[in-house]
Amino acid sequence: MVAAALRVSVSDLFSRIDDADFGSRVEALQSRVVDQQAAYDRAMAAWRWLYVGIGVVLSFSSFPLGQLGVVLFLSYWTGGLLILIALRRIIFEPRLEQRYPLARRRRQPHVRDKTTPVVLAATDAEAGTGRR
Repeated sequence: MVAAALRVSVSDLFSRIDDADFGSRVEALQSRVVDQQAAYDRAMAAWRWLYVGIGVVLSFSSFPLGQLGVVLFLSYWTGGLLILIALRRIIFEPRLEQRYPLARRRRQPHVRDKTTPVVLAATDAEAGTGRR
């Protein structure tokens, strides 16, 4: 978990591994992390491709329906995406994290840097624009 947080491999956490048994255990842990991450990513990609595949079939079958087809098309691609995002966060990710404890989400939540507006305000004041 520490290696994932630092975004390095497990073997990079240790400067020098003298014990051969310890070194093989570290390498085995690293390979388990890689395998679990690959399985996690495959499962998430499978759900995404299922959503896209159903959407393509639904899109082609909705064209002959006229206005109802347009409503169906827009409802699936907008509402379905919101539902898929909710299902991913509420159901899929917790179950996958339980099944693959060494794997982590690829996209981490965006953390806003609170110092940026202060730096910009100081830069504007120095430039003499008068904005604060």
